[in-house]
Amino acid sequence: MDALAAQVAAPLFEVTDLRAIAARDALAETEPDVIAVSCFPLWIPGQVRSLATRAAVNLHPSLLPRHRGPDPLFWVYRSGDSHSGVTVHLLSDRLDAGDIVAQQAIPVEPGLPGDVLEARCAEVGADLLVQVVAQAVAGTLQPRPQPTTGASYEGWPEDDDLKIAPDWTCARAWHFARGVLPLGYRPWVTDGHRTFIITHVLGFRPGVHLGAAIQHRPGGTAIQVVDGVLDAEVATGENDP
Repeated sequence: MDALAAQVAAPLFEVTDLRAIAARDALAETEPDVIAVSCFPLWIPGQVRSLATRAAVNLHPSLLPRHRGPDPLFWVYRSGDSHSGVTVHLLSDRLDAGDIVAQQAIPVEPGLPGDVLEARCAEVGADLLVQVVAQAVAGTLQPRPQPTTGASYEGWPEDDDLKIAPDWTCARAWHFARGVLPLGYRPWVTDGHRTFIITHVLGFRPGVHLGAAIQHRPGGTAIQVVDGVLDAEVATGENDP
């Protein structure tokens, strides 16, 4: 980040609380026309948003108002959505709830790895953000309120959100594991006694019935779900004997 800022002669600040007077004063000295944030971990208070003379916007990797929150890509896979996308919206007091100024859908093909989806969102988002900044400077932004239907907010995934349940289809289990593993998550399954962490997903086989919840064999582990088998490499859970 230091090197990138130096290349474009941009001031660089490191802050932990944007509500602090010192942080606001430092930003005010830059006299910003536009404030733009993406995947920023801090809430932007009104006293900072108001520094922008044209607009203060956020780039969010989902089709808002669906999947507001800190990690929408995980929830795209957890929900089995056929599309994700990128939204640029005005910053507001409510997280990810400001008026939309640009939005583009991105298809999520079955088994699409999460890091590939993330890269697509980044590419689309960069183009949208450049367009939005230009429109903001020109005074041609056309904000529209977010729809009141279809809104959802999800926090950081908890352990139970990573569980692949036996009533899932094998295609759903395969798609979920393929999606979230590259995002740094570790899906897990259980045979009722032990927990197994999926480290690599190999494929799935519809119509196969093992007669057991989990079957270990050379080359991988077969995991029984409602309509077939998920094949994967697994590790034993930390708390298991």
